This record gives sequence, structure tokens and C-alpha cells, in this order.
Amino acid sequence: MPALGMASDSVYLAEWLKQPGDRIEVGDVIANIETDKAELEVESTFAGVLGRHRFPADSEVPSGATIAVVLQEGETDDGGNEGSDAVAGAHAADEAGAREEAADAGLAPLPSASEPTRSEEERTPEEATLATRDAEPARTISSPAASALQREERGRDEATGELRSYALSPRERRRRSGVLGEADRDGAASISRPSTADVPVVTAMVANERRTSVDAATRYRAAVSTAVSRSWAEIPHFSVQRELRVRPLIEVQQMMRALNSNVSLTDVLIRAYAMSLMERFGTRTIDLGLAVATERGVSIPVLRDVALADVLRISELRRDAVGRALNGRSSLDDADTPHSTISNLGAYGVDAFTAIVPFGQTSILSVGTAAERPVVDDGALTVDVTMQATLNVDHRSWDGQHAALVLQKLAAIIAQPALLGALTR
Repeated sequence: MPALGMASDSVYLAEWLKQPGDRIEVGDVIANIETDKAELEVESTFAGVLGRHRFPADSEVPSGATIAVVLQEGETDDGGNEGSDAVAGAHAADEAGAREEAADAGLAPLPSASEPTRSEEERTPEEATLATRDAEPARTISSPAASALQREERGRDEATGELRSYALSPRERRRRSGVLGEADRDGAASISRPSTADVPVVTAMVANERRTSVDAATRYRAAVSTAVSRSWAEIPHFSVQRELRVRPLIEVQQMMRALNSNVSLTDVLIRAYAMSLMERFGTRTIDLGLAVATERGVSIPVLRDVALADVLRISELRRDAVGRALNGRSSLDDADTPHSTISNLGAYGVDAFTAIVPFGQTSILSVGTAAERPVVDDGALTVDVTMQATLNVDHRSWDGQHAALVLQKLAAIIAQPALLGALTR
């Protein structure tokens, strides 16, 4: 399963296109998967015979997990069903973890599934209290975050010393186990992106419960909502805004339209923004995400290496990326995390807006409509074509000065139409 840089720690395995025993060649599509952006085809990187499916269709799979192997002449597949084996192993680990947590909290040992259940008369007071908890007990998760929840849930009240008899709901446990990390030095739980190694199987188990009765559009909308909520909750956003004088962008667009009528103002802006990021990231190879509105929600396909591409090439990349987004199909390039993303609502008459930094990224540039507005030149009031640009960034890796310098460089590059209109091929 591809480790998708902009997706969650697990990916939805929608369907298998090749069955065990099928002969496959390099590049054959063996499965369809879905991310929080679009659908993606998984291609085989080897030729041979497909072995067993490690995970069934219509299930969540941890990023990077082996979903199948390709067998060569004389080889056999003894791997079994990794998904089923992992689930069984998780149940055993859950039981062991629960017993260990009970011991840590000073509680009586919890009965094993293989042990006979004692009658109410034989139970200790602590066991009787545990027996009165919710009829639907919360799932035990073997992870550092879950351990913190278990200690909180099973511990004794610090004020009275009495055993707590409440339990978090299953939904609350799932929500909090996804965001609670190790306790920081002040004892408070810090928020961190959960590691796939922590909860690979439980993620699949919980997600499969959500997948049972929803269609693809609903799954996609839910995935987008999860990613946006996670981004807003975990990324410390701040924004820097600047008015750009963009008449040179329009001049370059009109010039390029003499060669290709499909060139848009966004194409020129993409090149200018990519060039403005080269010094910030210390590379001339800049990849940009492009926010595209689809019927299922916002998709962010990736345009590769656009800082040194000319506007004609960027126009081709942009049209291809928009087509992928609208059709719900992604390429492997879209799985890479871009240096930044650009979102343009100018076509809808929006003057300015701030965007949410996509999870896994550190910045996003949002721009409004390019229109004639009053400006002042050397003390004289005049009219020019301007655009409001807002750079929203992650304060953990960007300071205000960094964002201001990028917008300053963007304004300087836009003022050089010869630079933006240069052909590179």
C-alpha cells in the first residue's frame, strides 16, 4: 500500500482487480484505493503470479502494509491473510494490555476470555464495580495513547480514592485515541500525528465499521472532513496578506494565449509563486498542490517541478491535474506532499479569503479576483489591476518574516513579465 504523504495513516482498499493466481505484468493495475483526495490505482512493480490478498476489499489498510506478493516460478505464498491474522493478534494484545493496565491501576485482574466467568457472589468489590460499566464497553487499543485513556478510565478518583465506575464512549475513545500522544513534561497530553505502528489494526477495525453503509461520495466527504478538522486542530495557523499589482500577469497570459488559448491567469500565477518559493526551500525543484473544487469536495492534485517550467507546460499540467480531480482519479505524483498549495477563488468574485493549511503541508496561498482598484503612485491616485493574496502558514516551521519575504518576492517576480513569459523548451 503506497505511503501517501497527504493522506491519513490508513488507506481505503476499494476493490481488487486481480485475483490470486492471476498472471500479472509490470504496470498492471491490481487494485483500486481511495484517499482523502481521490481514487488511485495500485500498479504491480513486478511480473509473475499474484499471491494471496493480505487484506480484503472494502477495508482500511495501513500505509506501507503489504497487500499482496508477486510469486515467481516455483514459489508458493505462505503469508496467509495478514489482515485476519493481524486482527486476531490485536485481540490477544488487547486482552493482555487490559490486564496489564488493570494491574497498573491497582485493580483486580480482569478475567481472560479463556477463563470461566465467576458468579456475582465470587466477585471482588472492584470486579463488581467494573461489571456495572456501559453495556457496550469501549474497545481496548494497544497504543501509548490508548494506555493513557485506559489509565484515566480505570484509575481511582484522586480526591476520594474510590474506583472510577464510568467509561468513555466508544466514539469518544476512538476520537481521543487518534490525537492523544505521550504526556509532556507538564503532564498534559500533547497532540501529535499518530504513528501507523501504534494502531495499524485498530485503525482498520474502526474504519471498517464506518465503511459498511456509505457510498463512495460520502466516504470521500468524510475523509476530507477528517483531514480538514485534523489540520485545523493540530496546525497552529497564522496568515500574512498583501495586495499584488498583477497587470503583468495578465500581459503574460495574453501573450501566451497567442500560442495556446487554454492558458489561464492561474497558470502564470503558479509559475510566479513556485519561483518565489525557491529561496525559501533552497531548491529549484518546486512541487505545488492546486485546490480543485469537485462535486465530492476539494481535491488537491500535485503539479511537479513547476518553478522552471514555462507557462505553456504549466497550463498542460494544470489541465491534466484538474481533469484527474474532477474524474476522481489520482496519479502517484498526487501522493507526494508538495512544497505548498495554491487556491484561487477569483473566478467567483471573491476579493480575499484565508485557507486552511492542508494536513501534512506547511503553507497555502489563497488569492482573490484580479480587478481594477484605486492605488497610489508617488502621491498620485491612479487605477491598477490588483489581487489580494493571503499566505496561510504553519507557525511551527514558518515565522511572520518568512511569509512576508515570500510575498515580497512574489510581488517582485510578478513585476517582471519577461521572466514569467520566458519559454524553457
